[in-house]
Amino acid sequence: MVYRHWSARPVKLAGRTYPQSGHPKPNGFWFDVDDSWKRWCISVRFRIDRLRYSHEVTILDPSRVLLLETAEEIDRFTRAYGHDLSSHIEPLQGPEEMRAFADQYGQDLFAGIRKHFSACILWGEVAQRHAGIIVAPYIPERSTAYLWYAGWNCAGGCVWDLSVIRLGRAHPTETGA
Repeated sequence: MVYRHWSARPVKLAGRTYPQSGHPKPNGFWFDVDDSWKRWCISVRFRIDRLRYSHEVTILDPSRVLLLETAEEIDRFTRAYGHDLSSHIEPLQGPEEMRAFADQYGQDLFAGIRKHFSACILWGEVAQRHAGIIVAPYIPERSTAYLWYAGWNCAGGCVWDLSVIRLGRAHPTETGA
């Protein structure tokens, strides 16, 4: 596997640790696996201007980076670190309006939203045990099951403790020109 970070300009890393917040995805330095982010961005025409430079990422201490390679490992990770926050979500509509909406559209969208929030990852807890996470290959079926994975989009990783990686020099690409 080759890890790369893509950017609009050359990047230099300063030793730091990213604090975690309540977002579905972790805060940190993101990279892809085998150019999967580049392919995804081109396929959906997303931020292609940020593909001007590639930097190879080397994992210096793989034992500190969690690697999820199968759907079962994603499920196990979600069970270990997921928290059910669905009871904190309240609908704006009353029960009658929600039933009418479900009847009209053939599904209860609010139940789907609650399902996504039934396994929220608190990344601060993950950061206490790991310096980062890599999910490769990308498992599309899990993006509809878990909110934290819904925006992952491709095989890739995020490191919040930069001491575990080395960033190679910037290489200009033709893609983001």
